[in-house]
Amino acid sequence: RTKVKMMTPGMTALYNNGERYIYTGIQSAGADDGTSGIMMFNSTTGEATLYKLEGGANEESTRAKFEKNYKIDAAEVSASEVIIYPVRGENLYFATLKGASGDFLGYGISSVKYRELAAVGKSVDEALLNYYVAKRNTHFIFGVLFN
Repeated sequence: RTKVKMMTPGMTALYNNGERYIYTGIQSAGADDGTSGIMMFNSTTGEATLYKLEGGANEESTRAKFEKNYKIDAAEVSASEVIIYPVRGENLYFATLKGASGDFLGYGISSVKYRELAAVGKSVDEALLNYYVAKRNTHFIFGVLFN
């Protein structure tokens, strides 16, 4: 079953240049549920594209990480569906974070490749800055993450 792939839970609609895309993660159907790629389906043209990823995190564990480990202004957060977005050649998970009353609090950003590397901020710029500070303060030895 290691070569069998399946969709991750949840789908998201994205819009780019007037085109509507349906986005979902692809993961192994075996014991390792790390995301191995993302599928983008253009609902206008019917074209589907699979983008393979190197990494170990998945969407559900990333959402749970934001909700369990992060607070903004001491408020508990709930995370939206996460999407993968490339930034500076690195695939990152992005999620919007809301408070208990549903009000917008900020953004969560996490590495697809390194499960432990994540940050939050009230704006995308602040979240990215916090992410790169966390990354700078983390040591990588032979591609392995050490704090």
